Amino acid sequence: MRRGERSQRESGGAWLMQPVRLGLTSKFNLFILGLMLASVLAVAFSLTFRQLADKYEILLQHGRELAAMLAQNGAYAFHDQDE
Repeated sequence: MRRGERSQRESGGAWLMQPVRLGLTSKFNLFILGLMLASVLAVAFSLTFRQLADKYEILLQHGRELAAMLAQNGAYAFHDQDE
């Protein structure tokens, strides 16, 4: 620090940062990074949604099979008690 200058810490001022100037290359790199992040999130969402949909379909199929078995066995027990 030069003589006669006071740091911002000593003067109690806020820590002000100088604005960052981005060149065209940096802007392009940030744009590509954003596109990659967006595509990763889209693929992850798509795979998660598809997996949940498949599991739900399997659950529905098992429910239908269980209902059919209960109806078949329940009818047998009902007819068996009639005789």
